[in-house]
Amino acid sequence: MEKIVSDIPSNENSRLFSIRSAQSLQRMSSAEAARWLVTTQAFDPSGIKSGAVGDSRVKGGKGYPLGIAWSGHLGIIVAEGANLWKTLMFQYIGRSVLGASDPNVTWTDDAPAWERHPLTEKPEEGFNQPEEATGIASYCHGPATLLTWQSRRILFRHDGETVTGVLLCNGDRLKPQNAQGYEMMTAWRRSPNQEKSLKMPLVYMPRKHDPSRALWRNLPVLTVPQEEHENRNSPETLRPRNLDWLEQMGVQDQPIRLHAYGVMYGNNDAVIDSTVDDSLDLNLCILTAEDPRVGQAITDAINVTDDGISILANFAGNVAKSAGLDPEEPRRQARELAYSTFDREFRGWLRGVTVENCEENCGNGLSR
Repeated sequence: MEKIVSDIPSNENSRLFSIRSAQSLQRMSSAEAARWLVTTQAFDPSGIKSGAVGDSRVKGGKGYPLGIAWSGHLGIIVAEGANLWKTLMFQYIGRSVLGASDPNVTWTDDAPAWERHPLTEKPEEGFNQPEEATGIASYCHGPATLLTWQSRRILFRHDGETVTGVLLCNGDRLKPQNAQGYEMMTAWRRSPNQEKSLKMPLVYMPRKHDPSRALWRNLPVLTVPQEEHENRNSPETLRPRNLDWLEQMGVQDQPIRLHAYGVMYGNNDAVIDSTVDDSLDLNLCILTAEDPRVGQAITDAINVTDDGISILANFAGNVAKSAGLDPEEPRRQARELAYSTFDREFRGWLRGVTVENCEENCGNGLSR
């Protein structure tokens, strides 16, 4: 079962420090196996898989790498409401927002996996994206398809009560280039390297989370800074479309929690190196205020914080250097201590920004 349990170290010697016992991998309840099934379809690493009989891509009994599973490409942002219904409504955005910015975006035959005919061991025609079609986002079909994308073919062995083994094979290949008209829960960045590689005039890639940065430090990507309002033609970054949906809904005076998820891979994307799980409590007005100065004020506040901490870190390095010491470690320690201190203060400050003071103070007092 370790093939689908992502918190098991791939190195046998490292398993001594795992919180899971070897016995827990021999048998698993159907409920737990179902949860790992969903996780694997979303975040499974790349690498060689078992070759499914009947899959034309198999060579020598092996399924060669197709890349990480779909959600592994993303820096996922979920807007959580006060209950499950609100959370679902915050994410299930309308076509007018998701596909409105690009006339080439078409949702064709969009349906979740359980409303389609059962998949086989073979790659699904029209879904399995050929390598030469990388960047052609029509293979995404639509948001319902992406939310249930079958990145792998998985077969459980069970005794009717518990799951005792798993066969993990390749599913349908899909790359994330230019999928911003279909995927709603990640920010995007323009990629000159991908534009050059694919010979395309415009290519957006998902903006993944940085494990070394707290979520509040990435708020400039999630708000709408003033310069973004001034230039909407091929912007360098795009915020998650679920936040655009909240803006269109016109709901401002409401507390929400932004929840960030992500997986970082290593060794040619064949292993999971680390995960990101961070949340931020704030008022919705920060993300949906019609006045663009609100987003700009948040950006300015973060920039001032970053600049101040950089000055502090350089000061610590200079003091160490004047004492004849290596400045790198004192500089790193000062930076970590400063961000740790500001983390609590910044989160508390954000919680205090409400619809009453959001726009009236953004021009002068909000960024202090």
